[in-house]
Amino acid sequence: MFASGIVLSSPDEYQNNIIIPRSAVLWTGKRSIVYVKQPDDDEPVFKIREIGLGPMLGESYIVTDGLSEDEEIVTSGTFSVDAAAQLEGKHSMMNP
Repeated sequence: MFASGIVLSSPDEYQNNIIIPRSAVLWTGKRSIVYVKQPDDDEPVFKIREIGLGPMLGESYIVTDGLSEDEEIVTSGTFSVDAAAQLEGKHSMMNP
C-alpha cells in the first residue's frame, strides 16, 4: 500500500525567530556557522560566526541564537567565502 499526505505544523516556540536559507549554513561537525557582513566597510568584509539552529523548514532553518534581525549574511557561495578566508589565513570553518 502507498499513501501520501501533507503534514502541517506550527512551531509556536519559534514564532519570533529569524529564518535563513539552508545554503547559508556551513557545518563543522557539531558547529553551525554563517558569514556575517561587517557594517561600515568600504568593501564587503565577512566575519565567521557560530549560530544555534532550530528545526529545518523545507529549505530553511530557524535560528535560535547568534544572529540579529539587522545583520546581513552570505546566503549563496558560502563555501567559496570560507575557502578564500582559509587561503588568506583568516578564521574559517576549519581554522577557528
